[in-house]
Amino acid sequence: MRQLLSAFIFLGACVQLSAAKHVDGMVGLKGHLPKQRDVSRFMENKVQANNFTTNDAMKKVRANRAADVRDNFLRAWRAYKKYAYGSDEINPLTLEAVTTRNGWGATLIDSLDTIHIMGLDDEFKEATEKVRSINFDKNDGEPSKVFETNIRYIGGLISAYELSNDKIFLTQATALADIMLEAFDTPTGIPWQMWDVQTGTGSSET
Repeated sequence: MRQLLSAFIFLGACVQLSAAKHVDGMVGLKGHLPKQRDVSRFMENKVQANNFTTNDAMKKVRANRAADVRDNFLRAWRAYKKYAYGSDEINPLTLEAVTTRNGWGATLIDSLDTIHIMGLDDEFKEATEKVRSINFDKNDGEPSKVFETNIRYIGGLISAYELSNDKIFLTQATALADIMLEAFDTPTGIPWQMWDVQTGTGSSET
């Protein structure tokens, strides 16, 4: 528990240091001052809480931070798209596609709501077409983790539907939910930890 707390504290410090480069007079991690850019599109964020200060200077600071987050997301997304598009993950060192969640594209679906909220319309449209081609009846041969499948795949698809109202996300979420529903049909009422979508059998995680 103490190690976990330390890790969170360290992560928080890193975030604060990274954000500091946007505050006038402060130098960032790479020793440079805030970048000059057009941040007008970030000045009116539709999903941001409305109880922040209305001070124009602080609005610009937040807009710069939002622009940096968006830029760094795009950098990571483009690498994923170039080397591992449609795969679960990308190995950041070898740039190889990695299958960890049945090969259905965990990173792709995890990212849908973020892409939409950031206003990356072209990327969202491409990702939507990729989602359309996913067949949840087939996987990499390994049982699915029921919890992970629910929160990452089904949750990601429902979030994308809620934001975009594109019914392909609801259709795919329903298709996967129908498959995973059998994992909850147990004598105890407690779902299996693992569920094989191809054989329709459950098991406990080892």
